[in-house]
Amino acid sequence: MQNISPIANEVVMDGERGEINNEPNIQRVEPETVPSGLLPASPSSSPHPKEAAGGDGNRPGRRTANGKVHPNDRKWRRNFRRLKRIIRPDGSLDYSSLSIDDERRMKNFSRQQRRYFRMREKDEATPLTDERYGLFAGTGFSFVHVRGTGRAGSRGSKKGAVGQEAARRRTAGADRPAAEKVASGDEMDDPDSSDDETDGPDGGGPDGEKKMNGLDRMWHEKFERLRPIIRPDGSLDYSSLDEEARMPMKRFVYGQRKGFQQRENGEKSSLTDERHGLLVGAGFSFAPVDGTWREKFDRLRSIVRPDGSPDYSSLGGRDRKQMQRFVAGLRSSFQQRENGERSSLTDERCRLLAEAGFSFVGVKVGGGREPKESNPTKAEAVAELGGKPSALKEARRTKKRKASEPKLTAVKSEEGADGAPDSAPGNGPRRVELESQAPGGDGKMPNDDAGDEKMGTYDRKWHENFGMLRAIIGPDGSLDYSSLDVEGQRRMRNFVKEQRRCFRRRTNGERSSLTDDRHGLLAGANFRFDARGATSRTAGTG
Repeated sequence: MQNISPIANEVVMDGERGEINNEPNIQRVEPETVPSGLLPASPSSSPHPKEAAGGDGNRPGRRTANGKVHPNDRKWRRNFRRLKRIIRPDGSLDYSSLSIDDERRMKNFSRQQRRYFRMREKDEATPLTDERYGLFAGTGFSFVHVRGTGRAGSRGSKKGAVGQEAARRRTAGADRPAAEKVASGDEMDDPDSSDDETDGPDGGGPDGEKKMNGLDRMWHEKFERLRPIIRPDGSLDYSSLDEEARMPMKRFVYGQRKGFQQRENGEKSSLTDERHGLLVGAGFSFAPVDGTWREKFDRLRSIVRPDGSPDYSSLGGRDRKQMQRFVAGLRSSFQQRENGERSSLTDERCRLLAEAGFSFVGVKVGGGREPKESNPTKAEAVAELGGKPSALKEARRTKKRKASEPKLTAVKSEEGADGAPDSAPGNGPRRVELESQAPGGDGKMPNDDAGDEKMGTYDRKWHENFGMLRAIIGPDGSLDYSSLDVEGQRRMRNFVKEQRRCFRRRTNGERSSLTDDRHGLLAGANFRFDARGATSRTAGTG
């Protein structure tokens, strides 16, 4: 016989001792005195956490004793109606039309629903029932927070848009049948179903035609802004864009070219066949086109001679230097290309230069020098020395040491008839001369000839200064600066000082720019190389 507690018939009213399982007017009995079949199912014994409150995942008994809707459900529906009005088409929320208190309330409500959604994804018990989840799915609400949402004028986020799209897809694929029933009104009425009609969660219309999603729409908008700035050669002209629109467009172009590379390598790419076809049809080049290179090439093509060398005579000083650097870079890139190294000279550029008749090897013009032999590479030098890198280092050190040591060749002094050394300047017994300083056959310095048939630039400048100096040298060797202006006096004083210093270096056997030719010209003009015996006259002095 079962023992029933004396309080078995006691009724516990709502408000006296609290509710039991949120249900008022339930008799309290001892669990051990009731047969096991009459006990309510506990959450731990349910086959699924969502079915802890009911077989369909919805909470039973959400009505009060008088049959009205539970206050918690009324509050949720009221917040849901407010939230539905501020949902944007992309699933984000726009709080601009709300007051400060309503904005705070809606943020807390949306944050709470997203937390319940994460619990639902982990198969945990959650207040987000199938009914409520279906209502959210019909409105396009994003269960993943989208950065940048809020009041009008706030900045968006690329990562947030991607996460929002993933959440929308997950929402559309999780409970598709329930969402469709709720949207169509078969399962229950939407609190605001009379205000606005919604399509399916996938954005498709009633005829099943798939509409363009947010990412595709954004891509097409950027493509429409890209198409007007594409040049005929495939390069881009950003000059028509302002500073704010220029950088986003450059990022979009970089993304398309990166997607093309991924597509060519067989990797996953966002560049679909449709997008690829649109870009190709607009003349977009997936390889960067250097507009600056094309401009320089056009200028170079107009100055190329029939023998392939450039003619810089028609260019100014700055343009001439830029073109010379451009030509030197082309020839260097050609050598790298021939040696199998990485080079910026592509097949297309090489073809254009060849068609223009450009010579990748320097052409000797007039008295120009022959092109220098290219130095051997490190691998070739190591191979010549027996394949030992240490031998290569030793050879380099020896070569550097020999280059730093001057090679001196003594010049015998010429004696006069009386046995005394010649009194001509520079022919004393200590007179030595550098081999590297010995003038060439024409009596010029080795570095005087800079490609000119007549005279090098440095040698020409020296002769100009010598002509001015000869005009102010007196019969006794003194210098008269009175006929020169201030700038001319400064120039001549520096020139005289330089020649005397070079004479001392020449006498001491050091390297000097005072060649025999120049020394003979100065000596013939009665120039005094020793400053102690020289006098000078300036304006206002005798």
